[in-house]
Amino acid sequence: MSFTGMTLRSIFARSSERLKLYDMMQGVQRSRVSSAHVSSERTHTPMALSLRGQQKRPIRAMASVTEGRPAVKIDWDKLGFGLDNVASVSAMASSLCAARLSMPPVPEQQFVGAVKDMVAANNDFVPPHGKGSLYIRPLLLGSGPILGLGPAPEYTFTIYAAAVGSYFKGGQLTPIDLIVEERFHRAAPGGMGGTKAAGNYSPVLVTQLEAKKAGYADVVYLDAKTDQYLEEVSSCNVFSVKGKIIKTPPLQGTILPGVTRRSIIELARLRGYTVLEEPISIQEAMESDEVFTTGTAVVVSSVGSLTYKGQRRTYAVDGQPGKTTLEMYQALTDIQQERSQDTQGWVVPV
Repeated sequence: MSFTGMTLRSIFARSSERLKLYDMMQGVQRSRVSSAHVSSERTHTPMALSLRGQQKRPIRAMASVTEGRPAVKIDWDKLGFGLDNVASVSAMASSLCAARLSMPPVPEQQFVGAVKDMVAANNDFVPPHGKGSLYIRPLLLGSGPILGLGPAPEYTFTIYAAAVGSYFKGGQLTPIDLIVEERFHRAAPGGMGGTKAAGNYSPVLVTQLEAKKAGYADVVYLDAKTDQYLEEVSSCNVFSVKGKIIKTPPLQGTILPGVTRRSIIELARLRGYTVLEEPISIQEAMESDEVFTTGTAVVVSSVGSLTYKGQRRTYAVDGQPGKTTLEMYQALTDIQQERSQDTQGWVVPV
């Protein structure tokens, strides 16, 4: 199976004079494309690049009129989209997920190139340091015509970007209150829990919305086999801290192999912590010194309290993030924002 069509779409607003279409096309070109016509016009719809086989279809770039860059202090010559392994590991994860869903994988070089082009195209909308980030969401979907149960004859690779603030309502470093879900499970062994698929998100909404009505920020799910061990929060991985030991649930096909999770594991070990990828029982979590979550949008978030069967375990003191949580957050964001030396070679200028 192979791509018969590929589209890169970015939601952004730029003046048409500053669109660099040929540079952006490098991330989405296919070997079978013989030629393409490029056109641009001023309008108020998202920009779209579309390549379809050997057909000479126009590639249209559309942008609303927005002159000048925002008045923020950013070194535009050293603008980086974050960690090097975010794109490459995401490409690898995307390939595995695609295989699980009978989709053709996007080649890593093409995937990474498209992410870089997306960031370059949207650099006017990267928030100032400390004010937010540019959230990038790649999406692979079946777009060819088919009514029967089977793989689509054509797929579209799309990347969305948006300037965002902190994921949780209280702010990036404000500790969050979580409740352990006792009725539903997010995933089961042999299922789709470790696959980055849209279908893994809508089922968690019913419990998440109920939790928010009760005053909690989100829900922690237990394993479906024993109801004894933490798996992950609705949209992020979970860690526990006891002294100099940090634990996080192992990758066994029921939780997502988050890039931020992997980054924190590496950074923690570099700082002398013992990091164990082992099951965390609910009792162990309730007795931990700290609990925190990690994710692309969440980054690193301190858990202020965990509630299970009516029992509430409070970790945060005076509304402040835990010491280890804050250390991990600062270590990661300092590298991303070039405040500290990048010994891992993670930062990629765009």
